[in-house]
Amino acid sequence: MIKVRCPGCQHVLMAPERLVGKTGRCPRCNSTVQILADPDQIDLVRPKEELRLKDQPSEAQDYRQPKPPWDQDPQDQAQSPQTVSGRIYPWPLDILLYPANTPGLINIGIFWALDLLARLFSLFRMPLLLLLGGRWAYLLVDAFLVYYLAECVRDSTTGQTRAVDNIASPPGVWDAMVQIYRVIGALALTLGPAALYELILQRLDTTFFVLIGLGIFCLPMLLLSMILFDSISGFNPLYWLPAILRTLPHYLGLVLGLASGFALVQWVGWLLRTNHLGLLSPPVTIYGLMILAHLLGRFYFRYEKRIGWDT
Repeated sequence: MIKVRCPGCQHVLMAPERLVGKTGRCPRCNSTVQILADPDQIDLVRPKEELRLKDQPSEAQDYRQPKPPWDQDPQDQAQSPQTVSGRIYPWPLDILLYPANTPGLINIGIFWALDLLARLFSLFRMPLLLLLGGRWAYLLVDAFLVYYLAECVRDSTTGQTRAVDNIASPPGVWDAMVQIYRVIGALALTLGPAALYELILQRLDTTFFVLIGLGIFCLPMLLLSMILFDSISGFNPLYWLPAILRTLPHYLGLVLGLASGFALVQWVGWLLRTNHLGLLSPPVTIYGLMILAHLLGRFYFRYEKRIGWDT
């Protein structure tokens, strides 16, 4: 083993001799460290560290120097709780497990039960619950679901990797309805022009599909703006249009991923409904929508500086 010093934080590291001439990363400051063959290029003891140890002999702190990545035992690496990104597992698996915590599964169960109740109200029009029957029941269920998905987006923008816990403070009916009206407004602003074009001209031509494509392209950033600003100002194109341009290559990947994911979720739900497993369609669909909400929020977490919103 030979000793090398990090040029960034001046931390002394140990490296095996077989890695001489190669580079590694300092575990403290993540600087690039050149592994040299001459051990005389560094001193063995740093006076500042020695004084610090003598000044604090009674503190129960572990002053053992952490091993650099090239000298870590694979078993020790496996015991590391999470990576720098905050994810416990490899990112594809960790994203799929986003709803798989206790609050996430409880919310899926609640929305599943509410969907079943809404179906009963729609079918039987129970007298005592007539005001909640039919379409109103579905609207309320959808409103609370949209509100929770928006909370998943907002929570993911802070770097969280598991579904948000809102069980202790559930939203009111008014908050849920406001959220779903905002989503309807976002859909009207992005997909409304294509719908009006088809409704007025009764044509599905190139112009229609261009309008649809532009609407789908702008929708994720508009939803993100609406959720984070939590007001009517989120619809201001001066916020979300420049944000699209500043993150264009990465945003294009987000749009393709969300569109593909949404199509996959709808296709799986359709398969369940057509194979006499319709009761399983709501929880599977909600699970998939929570993953998509997480991806949208995670995009903001990763490119917050480029987006440039002061929220």
